[in-house]
Amino acid sequence: GDAETIFEHPSHPYTRGLFASIPRLDATTTRLTPIGGSVPRPGEWPAGCRFHPRCPDVVARCRVERPALESVAVDQLAACWVAQGKSQT
Repeated sequence: GDAETIFEHPSHPYTRGLFASIPRLDATTTRLTPIGGSVPRPGEWPAGCRFHPRCPDVVARCRVERPALESVAVDQLAACWVAQGKSQT
């Protein structure tokens, strides 16, 4: 998606996690919100979605089937079963 859409309505859990970890001058807390876990080594990706071991929105389908990049809003794409509304199919 375009920058404005992504900043105002991030669809993918990884994007939301990245935005939550950005330091802000107007923040009342001194701690950043990290994305848990570790990034796997290239070539050692887990089955299914590559982000599922670190995702706060993980569902069973994420662990076995890798999502394709699909439209989740006007001019916005995400490779995420939850963002696509397909977590139960």
